[in-house]
Amino acid sequence: MQKENALEKFKTGWHKLVEQVFEVEKQLPFCSGVASMERENGMLKVQYVRADTLNEYQHFILSALEYRYERLSAKQCEGCGKHGYRRTALPVIQTLCVTCYAIQYSDVTPFVPPLVANQEPQKD
Repeated sequence: MQKENALEKFKTGWHKLVEQVFEVEKQLPFCSGVASMERENGMLKVQYVRADTLNEYQHFILSALEYRYERLSAKQCEGCGKHGYRRTALPVIQTLCVTCYAIQYSDVTPFVPPLVANQEPQKD
């Protein structure tokens, strides 16, 4: 997977995390790259390429990094990068702050005006 493709998949709040994910292959010589990057249950699901020649410690390091990025994304707003919470009342579960959630929720929920209490029937 290419970094440009990954950046297009997610909103700007997670771009810093995505860039950190791709820095790992430059820092660890046994990391061959990123196999996939998806949103799963509102969190960033990263899968690094694993060569057959990796030992158990190298597998553990890659698994720990994948878990770390998943947990970081679980508390970072995908929209703006501030502190966020996983929001399940949307068609696609996302991690969003209060402001981004309100905007997203209003985009997917039709507005129904409240009923006025004690309203008399209108006469023709």
